[in-house]
Amino acid sequence: MRLLPQRRPPLGPPPREHQERETSKGRARIVASVASFALPFLLRVPAEAAWPTPLPLGRESMYADLNQGNLVLADQMLDDYWPARGHPPAYLPRPLTWTEDPYNDSFWRFMFYSLRYTSNLLWAFGTTGQPEDLDRLLEILGSYAAYDGTRPFNGKTFDNKHTAAYRAMVLVNTYRKLEAWGMLPYDLARDLSSSIARLGTFLADPRNYEPEFNHGFNEAAGLLLIATNFPELDLSSAWRRTAIDRLLDMLATNVDADGVDIENSPFYHYYVMGMASQIAAWAAEHEPELAPAYTDARRRMTHHAATIVQPDGRLPMLGATATTYVPGQDPAVYGPLTALDTHFAWVFTRGEVGQPPPPGVELFPVSGLFLMRTDTPPPDELLNQTFITFDSGVYRTDHSDLDALGLTYYSDGRLLLRDSGLFTYDRGVDREYFHGTRAHNTVVVDGLDQAPGAAVSGAHGRVGDAYWATGWSDLVEGVNHVRTVILLEPGLVVVYDRLTSSAPHRYVQTWHLFPGASLQSRGLNILARNENGIPALAISEADWSTLSRAAIYGGSSPMQGWYSGAYGSKSRNWALEYSRFAPSARFVTLIASGAHATTDPWIQQAWISGQNRRRIWVSAGPTSYTLTVIAQGEPGEELVVQKGLVGR
Repeated sequence: MRLLPQRRPPLGPPPREHQERETSKGRARIVASVASFALPFLLRVPAEAAWPTPLPLGRESMYADLNQGNLVLADQMLDDYWPARGHPPAYLPRPLTWTEDPYNDSFWRFMFYSLRYTSNLLWAFGTTGQPEDLDRLLEILGSYAAYDGTRPFNGKTFDNKHTAAYRAMVLVNTYRKLEAWGMLPYDLARDLSSSIARLGTFLADPRNYEPEFNHGFNEAAGLLLIATNFPELDLSSAWRRTAIDRLLDMLATNVDADGVDIENSPFYHYYVMGMASQIAAWAAEHEPELAPAYTDARRRMTHHAATIVQPDGRLPMLGATATTYVPGQDPAVYGPLTALDTHFAWVFTRGEVGQPPPPGVELFPVSGLFLMRTDTPPPDELLNQTFITFDSGVYRTDHSDLDALGLTYYSDGRLLLRDSGLFTYDRGVDREYFHGTRAHNTVVVDGLDQAPGAAVSGAHGRVGDAYWATGWSDLVEGVNHVRTVILLEPGLVVVYDRLTSSAPHRYVQTWHLFPGASLQSRGLNILARNENGIPALAISEADWSTLSRAAIYGGSSPMQGWYSGAYGSKSRNWALEYSRFAPSARFVTLIASGAHATTDPWIQQAWISGQNRRRIWVSAGPTSYTLTVIAQGEPGEELVVQKGLVGR
C-alpha cells in the first residue's frame, strides 16, 4: 500500500517528555503513561500514576479510553508483541492471520478482535508524530480490512457482539482522525468504509443487541457513532433512530431507580457510570435528544459510587470486581463527576475537596444492598473507620456472584473479611469457585451454590450508636436463611444467622480472612494476626453445641481458601468454616477487630421462651453489650441495645 507523505498531525507539537523514545530497536524509551483501557481490569492503577491526556474526542468518539494509549505498549507492537492481560506479551508474527488466539483467553480475544490495542498506536502517533507508529497502524488496519472483506463468520472472535461494538467505535474514531490529519490512504479509506458499513448492519440486527447487561450500551453507542459519522450510508438515518432508542432503553433497564447498576458489581457500576457520563457529554454536543436522560443517570449513579467506597479508597470486591483504587481512576472520565456529588468528590480526591460519606446504614432498595459505616473519625484516623457491605438483593447477570446475604468487613485500615475476588470469566472449576457461594462470607447449605434469584432486604435502622440490618433468602430449595448484621461500634460486629427447614442439612457458615493472616486458637475462638504478628481480628461463636470448625488454606477437594486480587491470579488464603447438621440451625457470631481483638472477646446467647426474642451478650475487655433481637425477619422486627451485661 502506497502511503501519503508523512506529516505531523495538527495537534500541536508533542510534549517535551515525548520527543525521545525508543523501541527495542534503539530509541530512548520513556514510560510516560499507563495502559488506559477503561475495561476490566486495567483500571487498577495507583494514585500516583499519570493518566495520558486523551486526543481530542470530537464527533467521532464518545470514550476517552479510545483516545489514550501507552508508549511502551506501542513500542512493543512495533516489534510484534501484543498486550495480554494476565499473560506475557503475545508475539504475533507478520502477516497476521486474524485467527490468532495465543492463550485461549476470552478477554484477549475481545481486545484483539475489537482492535482495541491499536489505540496505543493512534495515540502514540497523535502525541509524538513519529511515523513508525502510523506505519504500523496502517499496516494492521490494511491487513484487517483485506481479511474482513472475505472472512467467514466467527462468533468467538470478530462476530462476538460486544467485540464488534468496540471495533465499530475504534474504526470510526481511527478513520475520522486519520482522515482529518491527512494520513488515510484512499484505498484503505474505501476498504474501512465497507467494513464499517458491514458493522452497522451487524449491530442494527436485534439479535446482536444485548440489553440485559452493560454490553448493550456499547452495542448501541457503536451503531450511533457509525450513523452520526457516516450519514452517507443508506441506512444511517434508521440506524441513528434505533441506536438512540436502545441507549434510552439501556438506562431504563440497566440502572435501578436507586442509581445502582444492575450487575451487583462495584467495578461494573463504575464502568457503566463512566460510560453514561461520557455519553452525556458527547450527547450534549452532538445528540441533544440523549443528553437529558444520560445527564440525570450519571447524577444518580454518582451517589452510590461515593458510598460504596471503603475508607481506604478501594472498592469492595463484590461480584465481578477486582482490586480497584478509586482515586487512581482516569480523571478524564471520572473527574467531571466530582462536581455532581460532594461525597464522590471526597473519595475521588482522597479528601482534598468535598465531604466524607456520612455514617449510618443505607439500603439501596432496588439493588438490595446495605452499606453500614461508623461515625466519621478525625482525619488522621479515617482509615480505621468500620465499613460493612451486606447483600440482600437480586442476582441478575453473570457479573453477579451467588452470594446472597454475604458481607464484607473493613476496619482498622484493611479489608478483614473479604469476598474471594474475580479470577476468570472462563467456565471451569476456578470460575465455579470464585463465582459460587462457598467463596463468600455467607452460609453454604449441603456444599451447594445458591440458586440465582432474589434475596429480600428487611428491617434496618439505628439504635443509639449502633446500626443494624436484616435480610432473608430462600435460594436453597427447602431452606430459609435469615441474617441480621449489627454494627455496635468501630471494630465490633454481631452476625446472627437463623436457618430453618423440614429436613436435615449441612449448614456451613464461612468466613474469608485477609491475605497474610496467621491463625491462633484461643479456646473456642480464632484470633487472626497480621503480617507483623499483631492481633487484627477475632471471631467468636456463641453456641458450640453440635458445632464443628475447620480452617482451610488453599484446599482443592472441594476448592476453598483462595483469593484473587487480580484477574488471572489466585493465591491461597485462610477460610474458616463453622458447621452444623440439623433441620434448623443458628450461628450467633462476634467479629472483633483492632484493639477489641486483643481482649479475648466472647459472645453468648439465649432464647426467651414465648416472646420471640433472642438475647445476646457481648464482651470485649471493658466493653460489653446486651442485645435483644425481637421477631427476627418478621414484620415489626426490632433491636434493643443496652450497654453492659443485663439479665445474664
